[in-house]
Parts: sequence; C-alpha cells; structure tokens
Amino acid sequence: MTAACVNFHERCLLVYGKGRKERIVPFGKKAEELLENYVERARPQLPKKTIEDALFLNFRGEPLDRKGI
Repeated sequence: MTAACVNFHERCLLVYGKGRKERIVPFGKKAEELLENYVERARPQLPKKTIEDALFLNFRGEPLDRKGI
C-alpha cells in the first residue's frame, strides 16, 4: 500500500488482496486522525531502504507485509 492509496477526503483506502484484487476499505473519523498523524509525523522518521513508496514500514525500513503484521 502506498501513500497514494489513501483518500482522506472520502475516508477510504485502496488495498490489494489475493491475486492483486483491488478492494476499497472505508475508515472512520478516529482512524483518519490517527492515519494523518502517522503520515505527517511518524512515517517521515522511519528509515526507508527501498525506492518503493510504501505507506507502512517495518522497523528495518522495509515495506510491511502480511507476515509482519
């Protein structure tokens, strides 16, 4: 998931599931506040080892995958 997959105006995420199937996932006001805080404050401080514009990174700066969750 990249930062471009987040739509704050409509409060939804575009995620890719099994077989690269696209899914739109809505989120509420509290999640919006927390996600905005993460994107603006926490995310820029995390190391970034890859060129990929991943939204969520693990502690090594690599894109977070389903196993890492």
